[in-house]
Amino acid sequence: MRYLEKVHAFQVLVNSKFTWKQCMLVHGTLQHITFIYQQGQSSLPTLSSFISKFPNEFAWHHILNSVLECLKWWIAILQNPSNSCSLKPCTIIDPHIWVDASTDWGIGIINGHLWAAWRLRAGWRSDGQDIGWVKLIMLELAVIWLVQDGYMDCNITIHGDDMGLIGAFDKGCSRNIACNDSIQQTASAIILNNITISPVYTPSTSNMVDLISCSILGPLSLCLQEPLQLPEELTPFLTYI
Repeated sequence: MRYLEKVHAFQVLVNSKFTWKQCMLVHGTLQHITFIYQQGQSSLPTLSSFISKFPNEFAWHHILNSVLECLKWWIAILQNPSNSCSLKPCTIIDPHIWVDASTDWGIGIINGHLWAAWRLRAGWRSDGQDIGWVKLIMLELAVIWLVQDGYMDCNITIHGDDMGLIGAFDKGCSRNIACNDSIQQTASAIILNNITISPVYTPSTSNMVDLISCSILGPLSLCLQEPLQLPEELTPFLTYI
């Protein structure tokens, strides 16, 4: 509650100017919190970049909208009293999740014996949304599915064939703003269920879902019947097949 009050007090002064020291204090608090909520690291590059623009510690600057979005994300996390992160070693689970994406068609996911696919809609390339973003929302969709299935307090293996995706998620951030947004959305979902994700590299030739992401779908009897509830920001860009 103390951290929430500190971040909220900073965020509500939207029309005010801030000093380098004020920003550093909030940044330090959030860095401290990421010791527990490690996925929150994806929110910090925006604030770090803003702080780097101060020419000296005596300058004043208005807060940027991107920084406000970062603070709103942390407020949403800290306002939930049920958030927790066990310090016990997580049980490692491999439920046979396979993910793949193709910008020529869309996204495919296999979860155990079931599969699901989403077609990318025309106009999805906007505001920095590139193949890296598609790969990360692919991971986001897999996490939504896992949360829907009720997984909690575990480390889940997810198989994919993109090392860039694995690197960005492991670091908790990307240089691409759209990719960072997706990492934060994924982090929001796994924080609530105390899930850790371990993406594992698999060569394309061995990726079980490779054909599905290229429109060669699996048996209809094994298709996920109830589509996942997508975040609002993704619905304009995806069509469930």
